[in-house]
Amino acid sequence: RENLKTIVSHVESMRALDALVFPELSLSGFHRNIKQESEPQTIRHAIQALGKLAFDYKTTLFIGAPLTEGERIFNSYLCIDVNGDVVAQWNKVGLTESETKFFARGERRELLNLAQSSITSVICREVDDIEWFLSEVQEQASLILWPSYIGQQSQEQQTQGYYERASLIAKEAGAFVVQCNWPHALNDPNLRGMGGSHIYDDSGKCIYTMH
Repeated sequence: RENLKTIVSHVESMRALDALVFPELSLSGFHRNIKQESEPQTIRHAIQALGKLAFDYKTTLFIGAPLTEGERIFNSYLCIDVNGDVVAQWNKVGLTESETKFFARGERRELLNLAQSSITSVICREVDDIEWFLSEVQEQASLILWPSYIGQQSQEQQTQGYYERASLIAKEAGAFVVQCNWPHALNDPNLRGMGGSHIYDDSGKCIYTMH
């Protein structure tokens, strides 16, 4: 609920923009209270509220949320279009070990044709599996969204590896990669220094970093 209020506040303050990109699991976070925050009715009402907002402001929203389908819960990334409709749902395939204890694994990575762009997502550490991702998009994407929760400092070797792989994905796919990273640790908001969010052009060059 707190996350929804924050998202609504950002949407309202930036309503002049055509689209807004939010991080992985932006509606719930991924922390000790994930089960409680993933309650299906709560998530459904939040998505409905964001759909109304998207419609009112004619802003496309990209949102991370835990979605329940039958007995399974997916770490999903959604596109809500200017009509307020969910027009894409990408379920995370490359789950971390801790995520597999709660989330079901997704299967495919489809493309969304929207506003003369071909859009898809690579969710957080899925950038580790470049071969899989490139085989899914088949050089058809023009925009790849990278919602993430990368918690190490940017100078550490492992984090540098994520950025290097995101750059390679942009270059090999011939697409822009736009990252939206969490600004702080989810179990302790006082822990910051997440490395920021990066934008790569279709040559793989990092053209902008947001902190």
